[in-house]
Amino acid sequence: MAALGAADIQAFLAARRTSLPAKSRSRARGSEVGLLLWTGLRVSSRLAGSRPESSRWRSLTTALALTCGLGELALFGMHLRIGKGRLRSLPGATLGSAALVLGVRRLRAR
Repeated sequence: MAALGAADIQAFLAARRTSLPAKSRSRARGSEVGLLLWTGLRVSSRLAGSRPESSRWRSLTTALALTCGLGELALFGMHLRIGKGRLRSLPGATLGSAALVLGVRRLRAR
């Protein structure tokens, strides 16, 4: 799931690599931060899986999953509000919802 989230943002950035930084630096930076968060989630989930005794990696993975999920859903809400990018932002919202659900499930399992 984290790999798909990162791939979704990479596709967005690749499609707009020439126009996005010139139009809106904050939008470009936000996408880069999202890419870092999804990539961090992928790395931390792999480390948490390979080191089941480490609660630090599990906690980091849960925090990143919740952050990615909330961020993607907030972005989807903004797109709905302004009436743009509905279909384009749907994959991210779906992946964000899945990350949020998994993060909440992990919190409840503690």
